[in-house]
Amino acid sequence: MKQEQSSSHTFHHPIIYSFVLILGMYMGFKIASNFYLKQNRFFKSTFNQQGDLEYILSIIATKYVDSIDDNKLYDDGIAGLISSLDPHTVYIPPQKTEEVNNQLEGNLYGVGVEFFIYKDTVRVLSTLPNSPASKSIIRAGDVILKVNDSLIAGKTISDDQVVNMIKGEVKTKVELTIMSPDHHIQKVELFREQIAINSIEAAYVMPSYNDIGYIRIKLFSENTHKEFKEALSHLKKQNITKLIIDVRQNPGGHMRAVTSILDELIAGSHTLLSTKSKSSVETIVSRNPGIFENEKVCVLINEASASASEILAGAIQDLDRGFVIGSRSFGKGLVQEQFPLPNGGALRLTIARYYLPSGRNIQKDYSNGKVAYMRETYLRHFKSKNKLNDSSDVNTQNQFFTTKKRKVYANEGISPDFEVLEDSVYYSKAFDSLYQYNLIELFAAQYYFFSKK
Repeated sequence: MKQEQSSSHTFHHPIIYSFVLILGMYMGFKIASNFYLKQNRFFKSTFNQQGDLEYILSIIATKYVDSIDDNKLYDDGIAGLISSLDPHTVYIPPQKTEEVNNQLEGNLYGVGVEFFIYKDTVRVLSTLPNSPASKSIIRAGDVILKVNDSLIAGKTISDDQVVNMIKGEVKTKVELTIMSPDHHIQKVELFREQIAINSIEAAYVMPSYNDIGYIRIKLFSENTHKEFKEALSHLKKQNITKLIIDVRQNPGGHMRAVTSILDELIAGSHTLLSTKSKSSVETIVSRNPGIFENEKVCVLINEASASASEILAGAIQDLDRGFVIGSRSFGKGLVQEQFPLPNGGALRLTIARYYLPSGRNIQKDYSNGKVAYMRETYLRHFKSKNKLNDSSDVNTQNQFFTTKKRKVYANEGISPDFEVLEDSVYYSKAFDSLYQYNLIELFAAQYYFFSKK
């Protein structure tokens, strides 16, 4: 009897396996068929839309009554495609890509002259440290008359045009004809080099407060963490026990640079930042022994402190590591990735949101369009000037808590622990005119030249 049961099972196993195999194949083909049908519909739809766009471009190119700039039409088309996305998804045209990349990499290729244009005159504002220009006779206040044989004085010319004339391949020569403020004219031959752009603008011990150090960061580039660590190490040798980090007017930059700086300031293992995209969550945690983990820290911010600057201030605030002083920051809580395009340009696309240690995302509302979004900080200043309530004053939603259970808020930037509003003179028409025409720089350059010993 046992033998018969065993024989029966042996006989039925292949039949069962065959049935399961056939059923699995049928289900696989059915699922695959549905998947490819959906994919085919998607690609067909996308292909048809792409064909429509190309057809419209071809009609414009062949039928439009006036002559057109194909490159401008292409650029405008890309701008139109992304116009309904968030304000920080942007198209970078080919002529700007190198400049943007150089800023983030912390390098440029040229002679190291910073200039401004007053009316039709190109004047030297400063020379970058350790650059070819800094080692020459060129000084602040000089007028650039010619680049090689091309006259640029007395002509309407843009910043980009001047930059393109002066920059070039490493080790190539450029000749500048300059005139000093006392009208002495000279020719200067310079060889272009790769020049590091310092993101640390200042680092010193505060006058009359020998235990307080001050570091000013203008941008977070690939080199910023290294520069910051070197500056802070130098200040520590002067026995500072307190540190002021100034990120006012700092628009942000590399996320890894700011989290590395935070790791120098925060002891132990703490979440510094989390990012959430469509497909993944990434958490950055403090791990390494830092060089300033137990001393006191404060961060200075204002309305133009954005992105990486807000990560620095927000993490210091959320972890109760120190205090934030100034005015409410810009409110950018989105992460971008840059994708190169075949035309030499690039698409900087928002791919994720970031969250501070308390769990809050500080991105302010942009549903009213890009113009209203960018004007929000000006309107915020107007409200404070006229003693009107700022929306952040009555925000009872989106509350989060710091390590020591202090209330902080999402969707509004970083509100400082101690508010110090910007001087209203910065928003006056008089100051705007001085700034627009570079008159402050012009006065400073002239004063420097005639006052130096």
